[in-house]
Amino acid sequence: MLCGMNKVVRTFEIPVEIADAVERLSKDTQRTPSEIVADAVEQLIADADDLTIELERWAEYERTGEAIDLEEMRDRLDAMKQSRRKT
Repeated sequence: MLCGMNKVVRTFEIPVEIADAVERLSKDTQRTPSEIVADAVEQLIADADDLTIELERWAEYERTGEAIDLEEMRDRLDAMKQSRRKT
């Protein structure tokens, strides 16, 4: 979970089914809808990073026939993220 970060208020549309599910989760877990959505977005970002790693590993495998070590790909992704943050 991201802690100590400034908060930004965003308004967006979601389907009624998702809104209902968030409400049910809120009641079942004693978390606010905002906490649930923030956690879900954070997980989505982490999943997207993992998917990026896997897609790059697969592309390299198809190109060379050799697998790339998972830790090496994570290091590459971390370096990419750091360079984006600096710009």
